[in-house]
Amino acid sequence: MKETYKGEQQLLQSFEWEQFQNKVGNDTFRFGDKHILGLCIEQEIPLVGKYAYCPRGPRVQVSSKETFQKEEMHNLLKEVQGRGCFWLRIEPENKKIFKEIQEKLPQEASLVPAPKNIQPQEILVMDISQPEEQLLSSMKTKTRYNIRLAQKKGVHIVATREEKYQKIFFELIQATAKRANIKTHSFEYYRKMFTVFDEKKLQLYVALREDAVLAINMIMIQKDCAIYLHGGSSDEQRNCMAPFLLHWQAIQDMKKRGCMWYDFGGVSLSREEKDTQNKEGGDWEGITRFKTSFCPKTESIQFPGTYDIILNSKRYFLYKIARKLRHIGK
Repeated sequence: MKETYKGEQQLLQSFEWEQFQNKVGNDTFRFGDKHILGLCIEQEIPLVGKYAYCPRGPRVQVSSKETFQKEEMHNLLKEVQGRGCFWLRIEPENKKIFKEIQEKLPQEASLVPAPKNIQPQEILVMDISQPEEQLLSSMKTKTRYNIRLAQKKGVHIVATREEKYQKIFFELIQATAKRANIKTHSFEYYRKMFTVFDEKKLQLYVALREDAVLAINMIMIQKDCAIYLHGGSSDEQRNCMAPFLLHWQAIQDMKKRGCMWYDFGGVSLSREEKDTQNKEGGDWEGITRFKTSFCPKTESIQFPGTYDIILNSKRYFLYKIARKLRHIGK
């Protein structure tokens, strides 16, 4: 029986992700015991202090037979405080785990929704264990047409890690982010990914037509999961529909490498997520329409969201004031 998709958690809680965070200048630490564990990334805010961010975590054992105890929760929060952090930012895996965390919090700590979600609250994950013919037939008609159109127009796909394509990738994601009103990282951030994750785990998929680069996607492999991390496309030759063929080629290759899942990343299908994305800006309607066209009958995976466990209420109050002042100054 195939396990439930956990690709993002496996990646963002991995030792390689910790190594990568250290490479980009972030301090990290791990907490926990048998039933509740987590990788934390320390974040510092001027005049406020530090907090710890546990991406797609903590990892929690909750079953009918066992779960973590109040003492374990108390110990991990004590560990976070011992690192000089004034709150712990978490992203529970599901509602059941979120409820367990709420119930096990010590009285001196409080849990509130974070000002914004760090990782998407809703993602689209395609089951690619089926035969290719079945995957194609389940796509929207227009998507299949666009894949064939790209092929007909001479678009071809290469998987590479060449430095010249790393630079073009950064240029394209900057342009794409500007069009969609989405923030992006620095070139150095992406470059260091290639120093930590080898060719078996990290690849760029490049759509080319003659000598022109039309689109590039960054794909991460984590066990039996392929994760589309970032992507960018050119404003030129958009009628070639390169992004459709780009994903399809990656899906085919990931199947050959034994992957069962293809994670398209964030979408906004639920009403709650649409409201959130509308507040944060960005063309999420267009992004969602594109991604869901590959697997229109697949339901999205929804998470409870990002929450802060407050360990020092005065410092957290300062943080909220700092956020308001920052927005006022913009």
